[in-house]
Amino acid sequence: MLLAIRCVITDMTDTPQRKPRRFYWKLVLIVGMLLFIERFILPVIPLLEQRVDGITDLQNRQLDIFLGQIQLLTSLATLAAGGVGGILLNRGKETILVPSELRRAVASIVLIGISLYCGHLAQSNIVWMLDKQFFNLSNAHVFWPTRLQFWTFLCAIIVLADFVFASLKRRENEE
Repeated sequence: MLLAIRCVITDMTDTPQRKPRRFYWKLVLIVGMLLFIERFILPVIPLLEQRVDGITDLQNRQLDIFLGQIQLLTSLATLAAGGVGGILLNRGKETILVPSELRRAVASIVLIGISLYCGHLAQSNIVWMLDKQFFNLSNAHVFWPTRLQFWTFLCAIIVLADFVFASLKRRENEE
């Protein structure tokens, strides 16, 4: 997955050989991989967990920290999405958006969306875990969505920073 994200980031140049369609196909591939993992890989992972009657104070604190991490990344991703929207809306009418900048903005928004989705999936899986009466935050159903949430958020921030840097550099060259 990180290789596919790297391919999307390196495909954001304005060279004539690269076509915008390749960029969007790669984004569709990333989303498809995430949906494939959720639909077909996670359900086949064996669930051999010991049932618990209740959670201890230590497990309760672990759960609070775990949920706090998910909520923090969700808040930061929402803030980043607002930042992208703010940058795009406050560009001014005289400033045009070149295709490479638009691709960077779209890639950032898509990665932010995937991060938010993975956060939602992680919270749903925690509710599922507690409903099945077991406690294991290292279970693949709970662990992988949180890792995907973090890594897609990190990639979104990198692409967002690249978008801002390229935009400022182009504006500086125009002046």
